[in-house]
Amino acid sequence: MARILLFTGKSGVGKTTVATARALSAAERGYKTVVLSTDAARSLADSLEWPLGPKPRGAKLEAGHPRITVAEGLEP
Repeated sequence: MARILLFTGKSGVGKTTVATARALSAAERGYKTVVLSTDAARSLADSLEWPLGPKPRGAKLEAGHPRITVAEGLEP
């Protein structure tokens, strides 16, 4: 069953931090995970240490390592 989790609240309360941690946790447990942000401040890119752009891209977790790597050739 698909789940959609929304993290909302005032500016500066940790929405991006919690969303990033939740997404990484789900991905580490084998769930297909999508993280979307509408924040113009690009804080999601900073949290993931991964440049974001206008086109969807696939990513994967390296086993035992919290870094994100780009997976080439994935369709949006």
